[in-house]
Amino acid sequence: MIHESEVINEIVSKIRSELVDVSSSYMEGLVGIDSCLQDMVSLLHLESDDVRIIGVWGMAGIGKTTIAEVVYQRFCTEFEGCCFLSNVKEFSQKSDLIDLKRELISEILGEANHNTRNFHRGNNFIEKALCSKQVLIVLDDVNHGQKLEALAGNREWFGPGSRIIITTREKRLLIEKDVDAIYEVEELKGDQSLVLFWQHAFRQAHPTKDFVQDQKEWDSELGKLKRIPNKEIQDVLRTSFDALDDDQKDIFLDIACFYKGQDKDYITKILKSCDFSPEIEISILTEKSLITISNNKLHMHDLIQEMGWEIGRQESIKDPGKRSRLLVNEDVIRVLTTNTGTEAVEGMVLNLSTLKELHFSVNVFKKMNKLRVLRICFGDHEKLWGYNDWYKNLDSRCRCNYWNRKLDARCKLHLSGDFKFLSNNLRYLCWHGYPLKSLPSNFHPEKLVELDMCFSWLEQLWEGKKWVLSCYFTEKTIHFKNTIK
Repeated sequence: MIHESEVINEIVSKIRSELVDVSSSYMEGLVGIDSCLQDMVSLLHLESDDVRIIGVWGMAGIGKTTIAEVVYQRFCTEFEGCCFLSNVKEFSQKSDLIDLKRELISEILGEANHNTRNFHRGNNFIEKALCSKQVLIVLDDVNHGQKLEALAGNREWFGPGSRIIITTREKRLLIEKDVDAIYEVEELKGDQSLVLFWQHAFRQAHPTKDFVQDQKEWDSELGKLKRIPNKEIQDVLRTSFDALDDDQKDIFLDIACFYKGQDKDYITKILKSCDFSPEIEISILTEKSLITISNNKLHMHDLIQEMGWEIGRQESIKDPGKRSRLLVNEDVIRVLTTNTGTEAVEGMVLNLSTLKELHFSVNVFKKMNKLRVLRICFGDHEKLWGYNDWYKNLDSRCRCNYWNRKLDARCKLHLSGDFKFLSNNLRYLCWHGYPLKSLPSNFHPEKLVELDMCFSWLEQLWEGKKWVLSCYFTEKTIHFKNTIK
């Protein structure tokens, strides 16, 4: 005779087996998920009876929720109760914390438990309900410590062997919670990214035969994405930016537009000269997964950088002269040649390497009296002399060849008018091939941190009064390499 307990155990085993199959099928097509799952398992220490809290941290859209879902699907059957509380941030914006608690308890104890409908508004109900249960709980997209404390304020609320997984963009939240471990979600490797692209573009793990035939369409779409990023992706990323205060937004946009890849200490000096508090703000941007720091250089995911560019473009779609930061050559040339710059412009970058000649009036700078960054240079600023370590490792012959190519590609800048005005708010002035013999005599560079006039026609900095260089440039950076005289 088969005992009732044996039947129950057989049913439980069958259900677990089916759920494992479901979790395996759920993982199909998730590129790079196997290594992520292994990393999470090593952090969870499922064999331990301790209550462990694990944070999953990373930028928006990088896969935090997906990883948590895979872990949940894989191991939920091994716990007495489980709950995946999705979109805590969004849920709490529409409802209060009481509803979040009710959702948590209802998921674990079941909707038939009528006690969840009128439980006490304090946290003691969660402890009484769950302290004897081994539970698996995922709190997805948590953005505020108050919400986390309301849902998982104390490890003693949960039974031995329980596991709490928190996904968030806010590293500080996890540190303050004193979680047992933080799993940082990294971007896919190059080959993995390619496979993911193929899966979405061609619905298979490799390109179709029609790909070559449709090359022009793909090139057209790529060109459009460079000008106008995908709105759906931008909306996801934008939520992190919107949560910043004004100074943090300005610093983020400056890094996205001007300083990506640059030395952190050097950029800190520039930003500090702009009356920001960069040490703390850069730390906050890092904790919010908006920037990273590697080898003391500031880095940013390409999609996040493009989000920063798009935010600038949205400031004035039709009139680039009313934007705070100008980066696209076509926009910059339009502003310079039509004299449509305004006091809204704080930074401008022009790449001379693709231009042959450019004509504009020096009066264009008269309205841009808040200009902090002006970079008119040959090519990618990250590969200019003095910026990247790769140049320092070149021998003298390679350096000479590099700069000779720059001289050969010299853009013929033609400035008309009497150059009398340049913003006194400039912190960074880089003008390669500057075509005049001096800077405006009424330009006051007290706030300037770097002056880079390589390949220029400068003979003296200012006409008239002889300024003492050390007076203005003590501990400043100056480049006059290959200045023509």
